[in-house]
Amino acid sequence: LYAALAVGSLSILLLLFPNIIHKRRSLPFRHLVISHRGGGGEHVENSLRAFRASEASGFDMVEMDVMLTRDDQVVVFHDDDMERMTGVSGAIGDCAYADLPALLEGVGGEGHQLWHAR
Repeated sequence: LYAALAVGSLSILLLLFPNIIHKRRSLPFRHLVISHRGGGGEHVENSLRAFRASEASGFDMVEMDVMLTRDDQVVVFHDDDMERMTGVSGAIGDCAYADLPALLEGVGGEGHQLWHAR
């Protein structure tokens, strides 16, 4: 009984005063500001304009999604299906790279520029 009380008392003491055993350290805090989908809230997501605006705004990092086309070309696109952005259902991996600019013409003007960036 006394051992249980001693362990319980020690546990409560360490819970209330953890610095008894471990010295308090001041760790530097570092944070990064990340632009999701290249700043897709302000511009067409994953577009060159969005990436450039994120850089100009001082973001530390830009998050983007990359996929391969049927002919193994790397493109920047988020969704598994293109319908939300292009109105055409299908996967990027099922399309040839040459077919993508035509699908992206209706995606906010400059959106298709990204497909031509190499």
